[in-house]
Amino acid sequence: MELILGLSISGIIGFILAIPAILTEISRRTKNLPLLLDVHFFRGRKLTDGEAFALSLLFHLVTSILFGALYVYLVQSGLFAAVQFADYSLLSILIFGVVFWLLIGLIGTPILGIGIFGKKESPHIWHELLFGHLLLAFGVWLVIQAYQPIFFV
Repeated sequence: MELILGLSISGIIGFILAIPAILTEISRRTKNLPLLLDVHFFRGRKLTDGEAFALSLLFHLVTSILFGALYVYLVQSGLFAAVQFADYSLLSILIFGVVFWLLIGLIGTPILGIGIFGKKESPHIWHELLFGHLLLAFGVWLVIQAYQPIFFV
């Protein structure tokens, strides 16, 4: 139950973080999507603005859901207790956010075809990815605090 709740919370927080990009896309005010990884090429093909937005949003939401599911799974497996971090603490989730950012930068962005940490798109994507993951981690931690008396114990 906690695993489903964790992935749901992180998916919702991921969606909330994507709202500025969605509003920007609707208004067509800029080509740069705030807090979303901008993917303009996929497998060597230039994407239209709509395709780039859809792929960027999909990648963001999938990684957000994976974030929550993997974090709860690792807590339940006892990993954080083994390394002397309190389960569901702000410190443990922020550290997990940084580790998850590394995984996305080293595995996720090359799968998208934009290189390690998105260097093929822009040399500054790693900043945006790190900031987004830390915001996601903080948001998930805030919501988990509300559920903690019943779940996430």
